[in-house]
Amino acid sequence: MTVHPSPAVPWREELVFSRRGGLAGFDDRLSIRPDGTATLVSERKPAITFHVEPAALAKLGAEVAALSRAKPTRAQTGPMADRLVYQLVLDGAGVEFAAGDMPPAFARAISQLEELVWRQTL
Repeated sequence: MTVHPSPAVPWREELVFSRRGGLAGFDDRLSIRPDGTATLVSERKPAITFHVEPAALAKLGAEVAALSRAKPTRAQTGPMADRLVYQLVLDGAGVEFAAGDMPPAFARAISQLEELVWRQTL
């Protein structure tokens, strides 16, 4: 199968999403190339490579493009047993924030990324 780059995404190299912490002890890293090829690495599990469908990739691309207008916050510091921290890295530039402290644009993008992770870990 030949995979072609999608003009629907605002990244040239890769989008990397990671989440860590929380009561469940998440430690996931999802990288998505512009052509939809994705790799999920979760702690204590083998890496999974899959392809994000064009419609889902276009929807995610639109949400990520909206992030340039949002104001990110840094993750809180200090001990907190159930803190869930998210990080997005787009072509090498990243932002990190805690759950509950993110603007709506980030929450929408994170929701889509978490759904991709969830589908692969069933």
